[in-house]
Parts: sequence; structure tokens; C-alpha cells
Amino acid sequence: MINHIGVHIREILLVRIKGHKSSAKCGSKKIFHRAIRKYGIEAFTWQIIDRHGNYEYARDVLEPHYIKYYNSHYKKGFGYNMTDGGEGSAGRKMTDREKDILSKRWSGRKNPMYGTCRKGDMNPFYGKRHKESIKKKMKLSKIGYVPKSDWNIGRIPWNKGKTGKENKQSKIYRIIEPGGQENIAVGLRSYCLLHNLSYGNLKRSLYINQPLVKGLYKGWQVIEKDDNNENRCRTSSERC
Repeated sequence: MINHIGVHIREILLVRIKGHKSSAKCGSKKIFHRAIRKYGIEAFTWQIIDRHGNYEYARDVLEPHYIKYYNSHYKKGFGYNMTDGGEGSAGRKMTDREKDILSKRWSGRKNPMYGTCRKGDMNPFYGKRHKESIKKKMKLSKIGYVPKSDWNIGRIPWNKGKTGKENKQSKIYRIIEPGGQENIAVGLRSYCLLHNLSYGNLKRSLYINQPLVKGLYKGWQVIEKDDNNENRCRTSSERC
């Protein structure tokens, strides 16, 4: 009798049978699936020979044990198993034909590493030496070198602690109070800190593009000014 031993995580044997049938139908090159295509799924008898609650134990211990017990390795015995069982492909050796196919598939320009060899005389700098002056320059260039991934560790941002006019990126705003008085502010946050105002409330006025209608800051409005000193309302659609 020719046997094939396999481990499966599910209890239902029919699921395992359907899986092998599907693999055979899809053109799997495994010996067992080629036999199913040749003789038909009905030519094989299926049965559960052992059970275990731990899948890893069943795969790594029981499957190799039964492959050896039933002598079902296709080379070492008389069966359809192509490995000794367990995880991986232990005991599976490629045939000369398979080796030849892989060799042709990845040889020459088909190999992704083709043309990238720089060892020995293939290296354009092979047999050459740097001048002492060049070596000295290379050594000096490495002094104080910091990898790109670490270049910002420990560095202090150029604008840390700078607000208002001290920060070159601060924007200019027109702040209109409820009584109609207008003030020009360089940096909204610094203006609020200086005059003890709520930055969150004034910023909300900036985004809704209209005076606040409730709360302690009712009637306040903030308008951002562009580089040409023209009033520009900052809204989600950038419309004035």
C-alpha cells in the first residue's frame, strides 16, 4: 500500500480532502497531487490515524514518526511524502532537473544581481591606492561626522523660545476688539501672552472668519494679513 501522511489543524477530514483536491486541480507539482490527477480522488482511502490537542506537537513529533513508521517517504520508502515531516522541508532534496530549471531561471541577466559584482578585478579601483593627501582629506572629513539618522539628536531648534518679532516665521494679524479698535500683532500666540488673552478663542475667530458671537470674547475678530499687507481671511476654503 502506498501511503501519504499529513497533519491538519481542523477536525473535519473532508476539509483536508477538499484542500488536496483543489491543489491537484490547480496544477500542484507535488507527487501526491500528481497522483490524484492521474488516478482520481476516489482511488484513495482517507482516515485519521491519530489525534493530539497541540498542533505543534502533532506536526513536529507525530507526523515524522508516522512517516517513518509507514515508510511513506517517496525516496527512502514507498509513498508520497516528499519530506521527513515536521516544519520546513527536512529531507527534501531537489532533483537534477529541478536544479537545472532554477539555474536557467536565475542565470545571466535574469538574476537581479547581474552586473553588480565589484569584487577583485571587477572593482574599478582594483590594484589602485589613494594618495596620502587624499587619505588625509578623507580622515579630516570624518571628524565630527554624525550619521543622518542621529543628526537632530540633542540639537536645539532655531526658533525655540522665540515668539513674536523674534521668530521670522511669525505671521501678522489684525485683531479687532468689540469696540472697533484695531491692533496689529506679530504672532498671535505671543500677542495673547502679552495681553493676557485666550489664544484658543481668538484662533477660533480666525478660522470661522467672523467675530465671535458668544462667551467672554464676544465681538472679537482676528484677520490674517498676507505679504502684500492685504487682508486675507484664513478659512478652510481660503475664501475672504
